[in-house]
Amino acid sequence: MNGRFFTTGTLTHTSVDGQGGGQEFHAYPFNGDLPDCAVTPPVPVTGSVSVLKRDETGKPLAGAHFELWRETNGRSGAQFTGDDPDAKLADCVTPATGICARESELGTYYWHETAAPDGYALPRHRVFPLTLTAGNATAGVQYVVDNVKVPPPAPTGRVAVHKVDADGTTPLALATFQLWRETNGRTGLQTDGAGGSPDTLVENACVTGADGRCERVVEPGAYHWRETVAPAGYELPAQPVTTVVLTEADVTTGITATVVNSKEYRGELEVLKKDAKTKRPLRGAVFEVWKETNGTAGLQTAGINADVLVKAGCATDGAGVCTFGYLESGAYYLRETDVPEGYVLPDSRVTGPLRLDEQTPGHRLVVTVDNRRDDHGKGKGKGKGKGKGKGDGDGGKGRGRS
Repeated sequence: MNGRFFTTGTLTHTSVDGQGGGQEFHAYPFNGDLPDCAVTPPVPVTGSVSVLKRDETGKPLAGAHFELWRETNGRSGAQFTGDDPDAKLADCVTPATGICARESELGTYYWHETAAPDGYALPRHRVFPLTLTAGNATAGVQYVVDNVKVPPPAPTGRVAVHKVDADGTTPLALATFQLWRETNGRTGLQTDGAGGSPDTLVENACVTGADGRCERVVEPGAYHWRETVAPAGYELPAQPVTTVVLTEADVTTGITATVVNSKEYRGELEVLKKDAKTKRPLRGAVFEVWKETNGTAGLQTAGINADVLVKAGCATDGAGVCTFGYLESGAYYLRETDVPEGYVLPDSRVTGPLRLDEQTPGHRLVVTVDNRRDDHGKGKGKGKGKGKGKGDGDGGKGRGRS
């Protein structure tokens, strides 16, 4: 076409792909607007939003996991969950440069660190806000996040307790121990707050196996094994706490405390009631057995520091016998509480202390106690005398024999 062509719309000047069509305009004017070189370039509408992950020395860190979120719900701060969260745009793992970046439109963004590089700890605050504006879009915006190394784990080692019979070799199963760590700086084990803070309970119930062992893996320090339940048929040691110290030199081999238990002592106390004159056995005399526990001479049956009543209400049979069995090793008192019809209580109703222990032949102690008849024929009554000691008697040996 030669000459000028005027149109009120769009003119498309083209040809078939790969072929020439011979379309030509030999003269059509251009009357559009050319840019003025003095005009400020248009403001960019996108920019880089990035995060730089470094270690405590400033060296870039690879392997940090981030999420990029855009502020979209109009509420202050980042919302990652709920009915109307902000918008998640991308996931990124930092490369060797330590940088995660994304070209983004103007707005507010949040880099959310979800996993730290291996060997490093997540920072306390893991959300890093950035705002991309017209003023900083050309340079982009970046948040620098430093991570610190996770301290190496403290060395650990085994502390064990080995429970054996008094023969020194036979292992004992089913002994129960507590394990306490020495933490309060006071000598020995403190299990409550009396006088200050207690030590720290590590294990409440460690039970020995068939090999007699119980162990735990712990950090170096001082520890207390405290036996709380002895194996069946055995007694708790007089000192149930055993202290061990695990040093850093011991962590490879561990440290073991051997604790010996003696077989449980069980004795028998038999009372034989007789007529004081005829020596015939008497039926119907009633006795109690008290254990000496308070360290005060004689039997105390009342008050805040009384001895302990362990057996009550045993009446003598037709042979005049009353037997108290299954008694632990210790000192005991017999206390007569009732007499047969026609007899009176002795002047001192308490016989003892009577010692039952490994030295008692056959673990059996027989005590004879006489009663005299009521001279006035008034039936049961008290004797004329009174006990000489505190409580109900003076703790004398009475008329017992063993």
